[in-house]
Amino acid sequence: MRSLLIYTPIVTSKLTYICDFIFRERLGLGYRFVTEDGNYSGSTDDLKLHYVQMSAEGGTEGMSILDSEYFSDFSRDAIPVFDKDIVFNEGRSSFDLFASCFYLLARVEEYGTEERDEHGRFLSSQSILAQKELLEFPIIDYWIQILQQAIESHYNIELQSPHYTFTSTIDVDHLYAFKHKSIFILLAGILKDVLSLRFQKLKDRSSSDDPYDIFDQLLEWHTSISLTPLFFMLTAERNTYDRSLSPSHSEFAKRVKQLSKYGLGLHPSYDSNKALFQLIKEKQKLESIAGQPITQSRQHFLKLKFPTTYQRLIQAGVTSDHSMGYPDRLGFRAATSSPFSWYDLEADCATELRVHPFCLMDVTLKNYLGLGPSTALAHAHKIITRIKEVNGQCTIIWHNSSFYAGEGWAGWQEVYLNILKMSKA
Repeated sequence: MRSLLIYTPIVTSKLTYICDFIFRERLGLGYRFVTEDGNYSGSTDDLKLHYVQMSAEGGTEGMSILDSEYFSDFSRDAIPVFDKDIVFNEGRSSFDLFASCFYLLARVEEYGTEERDEHGRFLSSQSILAQKELLEFPIIDYWIQILQQAIESHYNIELQSPHYTFTSTIDVDHLYAFKHKSIFILLAGILKDVLSLRFQKLKDRSSSDDPYDIFDQLLEWHTSISLTPLFFMLTAERNTYDRSLSPSHSEFAKRVKQLSKYGLGLHPSYDSNKALFQLIKEKQKLESIAGQPITQSRQHFLKLKFPTTYQRLIQAGVTSDHSMGYPDRLGFRAATSSPFSWYDLEADCATELRVHPFCLMDVTLKNYLGLGPSTALAHAHKIITRIKEVNGQCTIIWHNSSFYAGEGWAGWQEVYLNILKMSKA
């Protein structure tokens, strides 16, 4: 691995974190810091970069990243200045790339924000990316790509390029639409269908095939194109927002054992976001049924609050979370399509929790944005194309319940299958 020498007067854990992500993870480039100008100018390293204010003395060799003093005088209220495109003029950046990347990756803007939606979630409209109309662009990935090109041109070398990948994830909020429900729930559902004149659902209730039970088809679709899906199982007793089959039911165990042969993660319940003991209980229950450790999760309703949600996941033994996205908007909540380590601002350190962003969700396309199948597919194609352009990592969310025509999902099976096809490398 080639190595880059970085001159900066002050080294902080925040700066180290973002350099790890940019250079080691994305560009496969090692680096080391020096804080004395003599150690920088006098070194024989062939790759150099200085991170100082443009008016500062020292570190005049090599490329330059503008230091806005964001890290040396850090405040959660400070918002770095950035544009969609970063420009390197004679090797000098047009803005503080390190500060902007940190602000967006560490989700600094979500700390201390009081205004939330009815589920306690950060509003996408409050995001600086939404305000700048950049939410649907993986702009950190773009910036790093431009940085890579600038380094290669400046030093006449070739760096490692990231590889595009695709992952389809399935949230299992409901194993079945009708089967294995209690008499009370069945009767209540029938009454609701009658009052709402939902005759198709009334007819489907008498069918031997449950419309949510399409797991065999899902597995067949994925394996036919050499993809391994990742399933997130809601493992909680029924309440207002958690309405899956009881994890104590034999049918639940049967399905978990089938899906555990592929990819399996926990879908923490609505209430577990407020109680660590509930999260641990659900995780242990799923592990007991699956007969294997469960280290991946995605929050039910995408209930994600910083820093408590991730702190609790770490305490529960989760090492990978897949909740980084908005329910009502397509795009990139943290400005990247690529996984990254979560930085805990309270502890002021990087953690072992890996965050896996997603870029689109079925419910976002149909319910929040009100798109039809053909228009939704066009939006999906636009997002996926942008990820491919930066060799990013495309992750989507679908639900096993989002194929049922009786609930408005006619034509969406074709959308999903076409997304699978277009998302292949």
